[in-house]
Amino acid sequence: MQPLAALTPLPPKPRAVVRAGMARTFQNIRLFANMTALENVMVGRYCRTSSGALTSVVRGPKFRREEAATRARAQELLDFVGLGRSTEHLARNMPYGDQRRLEIARALATDPKLILLDEPTAGMNPLETRQASDLIFKIRDSGLSVVVIEHDMRFIFNLCDRVLCLVRGEALIEGTPAEVQSDPRVIEAYIGTGEEEDEDAVPEQPQDVADSGEETP
Repeated sequence: MQPLAALTPLPPKPRAVVRAGMARTFQNIRLFANMTALENVMVGRYCRTSSGALTSVVRGPKFRREEAATRARAQELLDFVGLGRSTEHLARNMPYGDQRRLEIARALATDPKLILLDEPTAGMNPLETRQASDLIFKIRDSGLSVVVIEHDMRFIFNLCDRVLCLVRGEALIEGTPAEVQSDPRVIEAYIGTGEEEDEDAVPEQPQDVADSGEETP
């Protein structure tokens, strides 16, 4: 089962930077282990720079300006996700929950319009899960749309206002969390009917649940 949650943003604040496309994190953490937290976020930011190869090699004025701006933005994002004091820590030495947040900061560094979080609470304890939920709402409130793929059903239903349940790639039901959880088809797909089945029969398993977040005012 893979719930998919999506939150649409509140009215965004005016921004000078034009965002492009989608950024994502991964189910299995894919940080640069031997880089610091700051360097990991700076890597995500380089797609927003325009210095050519020559000026980068000779470290010309434009390169130095963009490098300073990239460093400042990376530090700002570390502060945003709660890792402002981990700037110089190697990614490999950071706690698991902090590594998850570092991945989110790196994705945010690309200035996306939408961020896809692939199982952001996988392997987390209850406290880390609550912190992840708070961070996702914080991202949404900053003006971004958020899509979350997650196995934790309680996390999904507490996170979003609209839920789209998919079974084998097809829409089963869309509604509020309460409506989806109480729907007999969802109960049958995820919990079962309780009726005895043939010993050789293989129970069908739903593949995805999609959650469509609150409407933008």
